[in-house]
Amino acid sequence: MITRTMHALLPLAAVIFVAPALAQQPRTPTSLEEVLQGVEQFGAAADKAFNDRKAEFESKAQAEKDRMLRDAEQQKSQLSQASDKLSDTYQANELRISMLNQ
Repeated sequence: MITRTMHALLPLAAVIFVAPALAQQPRTPTSLEEVLQGVEQFGAAADKAFNDRKAEFESKAQAEKDRMLRDAEQQKSQLSQASDKLSDTYQANELRISMLNQ
């Protein structure tokens, strides 16, 4: 269970840490070759970030791993609740707009 959840959360953590660094690149690719290079660089950076975070996690004591997993699951739950609330608000606003347009 812990390993499966860890494997599910680690790619997300890698993207969270890599995306801001790549978002700072101001130059827009002008050819397909440059786009391909960018995709390859992003993939390599994401893989490196994932492997670094995985190694860091695996080097921790089991109690620390358990705490980190609980924290991640709690954050996931909080974000899911916030997402549900925003979705409900969006649907209510869509209904209100529909009624106002009639």
